[in-house]
Amino acid sequence: TYDFDADEYRAVSEAESRAARATLRRLRADGLLVTTTDYTSSAQDAAAADAVTVACREGAVPFVSDIDLRRIPARPVGCSRG
Repeated sequence: TYDFDADEYRAVSEAESRAARATLRRLRADGLLVTTTDYTSSAQDAAAADAVTVACREGAVPFVSDIDLRRIPARPVGCSRG
């Protein structure tokens, strides 16, 4: 995520992550289409890959970009099935 006070990207805490995942599961259980938006400094870093993995595991459609939304993928990121 992006910390506006510190003007830098930072990892969310485990408690924040757990709460977000629980919310994703609850919304999916209610039959809703769920999307996630994560902000990372690079599209190629471990944080971006982890954000996609977590979103997909929870049944959400992932989106990862920089905080200014300048990094838009040429092809939408999808979840592998199988």
